[in-house]
Amino acid sequence: MKSRILLISLSIVFLSGCVREESPLWYMTSDDSEINQHFKSICIDEYGHSSDSPSGLNRCIKAARKLSASEANSRLYQVGEQMQQMDMQRIQNHNTAVNNIKSGQQRLNVYNPSGQLGGYSQNGNWYNSDGTYAGFINKNNNIYGVDGQYIGFRKNNNYYNADGTYAGQSR
Repeated sequence: MKSRILLISLSIVFLSGCVREESPLWYMTSDDSEINQHFKSICIDEYGHSSDSPSGLNRCIKAARKLSASEANSRLYQVGEQMQQMDMQRIQNHNTAVNNIKSGQQRLNVYNPSGQLGGYSQNGNWYNSDGTYAGFINKNNNIYGVDGQYIGFRKNNNYYNADGTYAGQSR
């Protein structure tokens, strides 16, 4: 699944022609002469090397290219890690919901906008994700904290804070 998302994302970027220099996709789609020319310009313009001194210029190109490629690879790895974490969170949310259904609990999990379990309602009561009592939901779908103060409301499967900002959804 995550490889399919990465492939689709890379295809969209590639087809749109928006490939930024020194990005992971730029390294994947550019040939060596184009990459070397890019770093040659940097070495001359930013580091003061000269075409008259090819050995120093070549060392600069090689070093700048190696550092840049390493940073691009690191960014690509971080994106992959984030995608894997999101996928694991989705699987965990699904498994939690399935387990609740199997155990016969009248529990409605609520997930925040990031997809993480934010809390749940059960038998008219509101609980934090760790299971601590946080308040109750009345028949009008208004949510009140443990101190009886109005903290938000439920509309269909969506939850909102008292100020109307979106807080999450139930699944």
